Amino acid sequence: MTLMYGNLSYEHLFSAKVVALTGGIGAGKTFVLRCFQKLGYHTINTDQITNSLLTNDMTVLSAIHAHWPSAICNNKVNKELLGVIIFSDESQRLILQEIMHPAIKQLRNRIIQKYIKRNTIIVVEIPLLFEVDMHTLDSYKSVISLICPESERKKRALNRNPKLNDRIFNRILEAQVEDDIRMLHSDHLIYSLSSYSNVYRQVKNVATAIKNGA
Repeated sequence: MTLMYGNLSYEHLFSAKVVALTGGIGAGKTFVLRCFQKLGYHTINTDQITNSLLTNDMTVLSAIHAHWPSAICNNKVNKELLGVIIFSDESQRLILQEIMHPAIKQLRNRIIQKYIKRNTIIVVEIPLLFEVDMHTLDSYKSVISLICPESERKKRALNRNPKLNDRIFNRILEAQVEDDIRMLHSDHLIYSLSSYSNVYRQVKNVATAIKNGA
C-alpha cells in the first residue's frame, strides 16, 4: 500500500526532499551534519539511531545476545567488546550488519516520515550507502560524499576513540568503499581536509546547489 501525503506519495516526497550524506570513517560526517543543521535543514544522525537501537530495542539486543552473549551485560551492549569481536572476523561483522541494517533503516524511515511534510530538505547520514544501499541511490534528491585522505581519517578516528587501534581501523577501512567510488557515484563532493570554516563554506555552496535543483 502506497503511503500518501495529500496528493503526493511518500516516494515522491522522499525523492524531492531527502538528501543522503556519506563518507568513510573519520571523514567528518557529524560536523557536516551540524553545518546543515545550522543552515536550517533537518538532519538525521545514524550514529544516534544505532545507539538508540543498542540501548532500547529488545529485538536487536536479543539477536546480539543470541550470537555474542559475552557482549551483553544487564541488557546493555558492551560496544568495545562487540567491536573487537566483529572486526576480528568478517563473517561476524556481516552477521551484525544483517541484524542492525534493517533495524536502522526502519527507524530512520520512521523519522523521515515524521518530518517529510515540513518545508525543508532532510539530510540523512548513511555511512554505508555505497557498501549496502547502492541500489537506493536514485531514490534520493541528491547524494553528498565527504572526501578525505585515509591518513587524515585514521588520525581523526584514533584521536576520537582511544580504544580504536590500527588493526581494527584497518578492518573497518577494508569494509568500506574507497573514495574514488564515492566520487564516481555522488552528486556533490565536500573535501573535508581543510579548516572548519572552509568545510562550512563548501556545505553552504552544496546547500545552495541542491536548493537550485543541481
